[in-house]
Amino acid sequence: MIETLRFLTRYEVWIYILAGGIGLIYLRKVFQALEDRRAAVFGLERENANRQLASSGSILGLLILLAVGEFVLVTFVSPFLPEVKAMPTPTLDVLATPTITLPSNSSLAGGQSTPGTPEPAVSNGCIPGQLEITNITPGQEFSDTIRIEGTTNVPGFGFYKYEYGQPGLDNWVTIAAGNEIKIDAEIGAWNISQLPQGDYELRLVVVNQQNESMPPCVIPIRVVSN
Repeated sequence: MIETLRFLTRYEVWIYILAGGIGLIYLRKVFQALEDRRAAVFGLERENANRQLASSGSILGLLILLAVGEFVLVTFVSPFLPEVKAMPTPTLDVLATPTITLPSNSSLAGGQSTPGTPEPAVSNGCIPGQLEITNITPGQEFSDTIRIEGTTNVPGFGFYKYEYGQPGLDNWVTIAAGNEIKIDAEIGAWNISQLPQGDYELRLVVVNQQNESMPPCVIPIRVVSN
């Protein structure tokens, strides 16, 4: 779905031009069939004209439906799916805007922590109660669709996305995204049935309302065969 929307958005103008050109050809055939039917003297000629009219009209109607579908998907659906814009790309391209740090109960002047106020435990960027994947443990093995649960309760929340990559490679592939804050709830799913066996990393990223990507929560997993 994401790849399809990306294709439709990128080649929108050419799709309209192609549909319009083919539509003109079949519109001419519709008028020709109507003219032939009016001029037909024998029943066989009229029947043949009706077949041509039905065939040309069906194709013309299909082209109109395709053009309307293209317009609806690109205009009304694509803008609400951030993952369409965040396709496989190096992390430096995804984080084109400055990266900010999450607020915490830390430091007074001089770097001293506030006495008596515990700070959230941070592991691989995951912060309990703010940004975390709750139902997957590091190194856990999977062989089919993974249901991802967690929390994205971050100040200034804009939307979240979850991605995967291979350890040591700075190339993340966006799986999907959402625009609702999650608190220990289902975030989404990931079908890994087509992935080769091996070690991977799953990360959860929150982008704030200023379109700034916050430090991600990263969990290593392993894909195995059924």
